[in-house]
Amino acid sequence: MKTNYLQFVLCAILVLLLSTHCVSSQNYTCQDADVLCLENGVLIYANCFDGGDGCALSGEEGPNYGCLAITPFPSWKILEVTQSGELKLEISQNTEYDDEGQPVGETLDVDFAFWGPFASTEDFCDFETMGSPIDCSYQGAILENLNVPNVQEGEHYILMLTNFDQAEGFFKIEQLVAEPQALLFCSPLQENILGCEGQTIQIDASPVDPENYEYQWEVLVDDMYVQIDDETNMTLDVVQPGSYRCLATDSSGNIIEKRFMVSFIPIPVANIPETTFLCDEDNDGFVAVELNTFDSIIIGSQQDVLVSYFISEEDAEGTTNTLDLSYDVSTDQTIYAKLFTTTGDCFDIIPVNFIVEPSPQLIQAPDLEIFDNDGDGFEVFNLTVNESIIFNGEAPSSFIITYYLSLESAVIGMDEILTPNNYINTLTSESVYLRVENSETGCLSFTTFDIAVLTDTDGDGVADSYEDINQNFDLSDDDTDNDGVPNYQDIDDDGDTIITATEIQGDGAGAINQSFIDTDNDMIQNYLDNDDDGDTLLTIYEDYNGNGTPLDDDTNNNNIPDFLDADVALSISAFAKAQIAITPNPVSTQLVIGGINNRLIERVEIFDMVGKYVYEGTSVPDRGLEVSNLPAGIYFIKLSIGFEQIAMKFIKE
Repeated sequence: MKTNYLQFVLCAILVLLLSTHCVSSQNYTCQDADVLCLENGVLIYANCFDGGDGCALSGEEGPNYGCLAITPFPSWKILEVTQSGELKLEISQNTEYDDEGQPVGETLDVDFAFWGPFASTEDFCDFETMGSPIDCSYQGAILENLNVPNVQEGEHYILMLTNFDQAEGFFKIEQLVAEPQALLFCSPLQENILGCEGQTIQIDASPVDPENYEYQWEVLVDDMYVQIDDETNMTLDVVQPGSYRCLATDSSGNIIEKRFMVSFIPIPVANIPETTFLCDEDNDGFVAVELNTFDSIIIGSQQDVLVSYFISEEDAEGTTNTLDLSYDVSTDQTIYAKLFTTTGDCFDIIPVNFIVEPSPQLIQAPDLEIFDNDGDGFEVFNLTVNESIIFNGEAPSSFIITYYLSLESAVIGMDEILTPNNYINTLTSESVYLRVENSETGCLSFTTFDIAVLTDTDGDGVADSYEDINQNFDLSDDDTDNDGVPNYQDIDDDGDTIITATEIQGDGAGAINQSFIDTDNDMIQNYLDNDDDGDTLLTIYEDYNGNGTPLDDDTNNNNIPDFLDADVALSISAFAKAQIAITPNPVSTQLVIGGINNRLIERVEIFDMVGKYVYEGTSVPDRGLEVSNLPAGIYFIKLSIGFEQIAMKFIKE
């Protein structure tokens, strides 16, 4: 059995006589593979065997080993092609070779698997992507032949040899003549390491079993590696770019060589954007921002850099929880931008500050309507009367208010109405748009209201357009009191002898946009309601002094006219009220009045929700009132007994 010392002697002899390259170290895993270096086309190196120090019993888990049923004591090599052509290798294994490189011992069975090609940037030992071997042999032949007809310059391949007999010996790899012949690169692989300027990089040359080695670091100076004094650890701290080499020697003198090319790239410098002021249009506390709009400011003229954004500086440091580029910024928020290089891990982190300003908060302004006094369709409007309303008080001095006839004009601030307090309409009805700007923050809000010139045919203070009770745009069929005069021509729309102009005086005679005047809260305005106080006694019957108008009747002297005062109505007894009932309710065909002698009922009236009469009669048939012809809806029925009345509601199905 040969000792490791004899292996080195044999290698030295072969180097001198045959110019072959003998390597005594082993590479038992793919990650530890070194370059296959053929001198004069031959390489002889010691195998690993059963009982050998530090040998791997079988190949690691993960790769697809192709034809190999077992992988005892593997040895891994990397082949780098420097000239395209045909690659032909002859592989053998023997217990001993002579000075001429001929086998003189016992033949050992060798098997192999061969993967590739790989690009120089690929991870050769990524078992998920390296695939199946492109050549493979598991035969018991004395010589194994590996043949790849067309390898290309720059390609890399992985070769694994196994010792089937598990005996101590040597592998021999010889390149056979081919035309054209591929050439292989004969140098240890160099690991490229990138760092950032000003930082210290620690490079690690530790082998599989680092405790059994002594280390010496060298640096390349003028094409020669020069020993670095006192650097004898498995790691080296580097602050200068250059090519570094580590020679790791085990207790038997076996050497593993590793090379590193260290480069330092400049750390990028991020430009800090000025604080960004944003307007919160809907005043919800958030504003959507496209963060990549800040990229050009942060990057400046720098090349090969990118920007990402984070909610905190800690997230930016760890590159975690990257923000979406479309991000909702909250009030007075700081986020962090990370400017980093596309290669290496060099970066700069800066704050990006936002201040979210509220937009002017406005209350909806009411429409402005003016009666057409001269019939020409034009009137003078003071648009500014709504300013105090939209601010619920006086407008802040820092706000600039301008008026426009379209939203588009308001947004861009063009074609402003120059005399808003003395504006003459151009159309009978048109919309006015207000642009409200905070002069301190520049934030805008917009609102709108309509202006209209109205006609009032009967001069009752209610515009003709409002007298279209059924809203069918036909004024001729609206006759609330059923007197044959349409409301727009009738000064007493509900026929209660109180003219409409008087019944809308709550906010001033003839006033428009008045409050909804409904004394009895039955959702029917007084000027359309013939029982304004809801006491079941029609307004017309509350003329107790008999002078033709209920306006001056105040029997209880409380300064409220009796037709507006439910407390003074003359009614039937509470017992009778409690007993009277209408059935069924809802009703589809006939409405029956019960609980009272029908002969006492002198008048019956039915009207709809807007006060329009749909039925009236002087008696109630015992079988009930026929209502099948009424449209579905809610109705009121009033029963008159002398000056007393009862009103009840029913639903027609």
